[in-house]
Amino acid sequence: MLDGKKFSRGYRDATTMNILRKRLKAAFPEAVFTYGNITAADRKILKLEKSHANDAVAIAAHGLGQVSTTADTTYYRQLRKQKRSLHEATPRKGIREPNRDAKRNKKNTSHVGNSYLNDKVKVYGQTGWVSGFSGSSSVYVRDRNGRYLTVHGKNYKLIPVRDLHVHAHSNNWAVYNRKDGEEKQA
Repeated sequence: MLDGKKFSRGYRDATTMNILRKRLKAAFPEAVFTYGNITAADRKILKLEKSHANDAVAIAAHGLGQVSTTADTTYYRQLRKQKRSLHEATPRKGIREPNRDAKRNKKNTSHVGNSYLNDKVKVYGQTGWVSGFSGSSSVYVRDRNGRYLTVHGKNYKLIPVRDLHVHAHSNNWAVYNRKDGEEKQA
């Protein structure tokens, strides 16, 4: 470090993958293993665009010339349960002092009334997930693309709790289906 040499991870990742591959082959001798270059070639033959779902299709359809595609794909997105930081070196807007005492604050609230963080809700004809709280009467709601839902005719992001219709408590998973554009709860 004194000589200005850069730190390198070296071959740790490759070594771990080699060990894991050998152990998987020993545990599942009947399994067939594939690699990224093979999956990419199969995906191009099948004329599929790059995505995790299409990579899975390409791996499953290895050796086939074509597959029938469907837009019925279920997506799972993990959402945060809490912001775990108790310490803030830079105080947030409106707060004069940093949180040096590690006391809980509003951003670590997990529920207000019947509304919990990550609940799937319907508000103003749109479906979204509760992404945060402000006090005891307002929440932030985001759609599946991460955009905040707002009150009609207003440009602020806070939505009154009384306007929410809770569909399901989803803990920390957002599950939706892209076929019809409407989210479905698993």
